Order: sequence, then structure tokens, then C-alpha cells
Amino acid sequence: MQLKKFWKFGQVDGQKGPEIAIIYPPVAKDNLSDKITNFWQKKLVPYINFEDYKALHKIMKNISMIGGSSSYRVYSKYNLPTNIGDQNTVWVCLPRQAKALEILKRDYPDRKFNIILGKKNVEPQIEWINSKGEKVLIKSPLYSYLKRQRPAKDTRDNNDVNFENIIAKDFAVVARFDKGNKRGEWEKLKNYFIAGLHGLGNWGAAWYIDRKYSDLDQFTDNQYDNIQILLEVTYQDGRISDVRSISDITQKEIDEMISTKNVVNVIKKYKDIT
Repeated sequence: MQLKKFWKFGQVDGQKGPEIAIIYPPVAKDNLSDKITNFWQKKLVPYINFEDYKALHKIMKNISMIGGSSSYRVYSKYNLPTNIGDQNTVWVCLPRQAKALEILKRDYPDRKFNIILGKKNVEPQIEWINSKGEKVLIKSPLYSYLKRQRPAKDTRDNNDVNFENIIAKDFAVVARFDKGNKRGEWEKLKNYFIAGLHGLGNWGAAWYIDRKYSDLDQFTDNQYDNIQILLEVTYQDGRISDVRSISDITQKEIDEMISTKNVVNVIKKYKDIT
């Protein structure tokens, strides 16, 4: 099964089987539009973005398909397991996971990518090293797509079908690295990073692993191999319509892809066929 070429889990001495922690960032309470008094007396668990939920669902589905349904647990980033050093970890949405970014920077100096966090009102970016060794800076065009297809007037009507019937794009990185546990031993444990610039990127990255089986054939069965893939995610009419690897992209090509001219052209082609 191609999924097993990507999802590989190890275990440390004393464990009955691999232990897997899937970690997501909840929506911050202060960012909710509806202010709720006595919040935690009315809400059992934290809110989660729909796109992140879709990513989590596909990750859990994959792990179950390869026989690991009893070995994983989903955690909020605010409630990490005490023995996380002895577990395989899947980090979802790096721009909102400070701990994951710390691990990425500390443990993997030879990685091909960085997540550059934006300051106030500045969007996060991906810094990618392509196959030629060139550094490529990647911004998400998501908001550019949204503002050209949705009304500027704020509305509370969540049932407007036109909110789903659009096309949009985002970028993401999918990565797998070896992990050392707390005792400094290497026991085939893994760190996985699902790193979309926005929720759409997270959803699309998980969709890619779940659906693009043929792309997984490029990886060997060597469990020590690291994997790093840069992805372009396309959303259309309420679902992911395609995700493709763009790991060899140049700065000129990415600048053209996110340009206003290209965004307008993609939207026009979409409207012409719908």
C-alpha cells in the first residue's frame, strides 16, 4: 500500500506498539466573533477551523487504513502529552504551532523550508529551497481569490451557496523527519509536519497524502528517508479539486502564479465553465 511509504511509525522499548500524537491548533477564544461569557462552562472542547478538521479527518483515516486505529490520539496544542518525546507526532498547521516551529528549527537544520511568521496584518510565508538550491519565497494568494469572488459587505448568512461556489488556491508543505526521543536514542520515531499557509493548505496537504497515491510511489520503503514536498492546493465549489507538487518551482514562476493578473485569469476560466 502506497500510504505505508509515507506513514511510517516507530516505537520505543516498553511500548506495545507505535504511539501517535496528532496535534492541532484550536481557534483562539479571543478571535471568535461571538463573545461568550463563562466560555468553558458552555463549550466541551475548543473550536477548530473546518479546514483543519478536514485535514485531521483524512490523517486519522489514513492511520486507520494502515492498521493504526488504536494507536493515535488527537491533542490540542495546549494539551500536549507528557511523553511526547517517546511518540510519533503529526503537527497540523505550523504557522499557529510555536512548539512545532521550535522543533523544526532546532532539530532539522538541513531542511528545505522555513515558515516565516507575519507580523501584525502580514500573512505567513513559506521559504523553500528548490532542487537547484535556489531560495523561493512563497505567499498565499487565498485572500486575493476571496475578495474578487465574495461581496465586501459583511454578512452573517452562512447558508449563501455563493460562498462555496468559488475557486481559490493556497500553498503547503508536507514533511517527514526522523525523531529522537527524550533519552537521545533514535528509535525510528517520526515527526510529520502538515504546513499550510492557511487552513486550505492544511486540508489540501492531507488530501494529497490521502488521494494522490501515484505520487507516493516516488518514495522508497526506507523508513529513514526524509520527505519534503511543496504543494499547490486548488479549492473549487466546496471541495478540494486538485493538489500538485511544485517542489521544483522558481521565484519567477511563483510570482506569476500569485500575481493579480493570474488570479483574475483563473477566476475567469472558472466562471466560463460553470
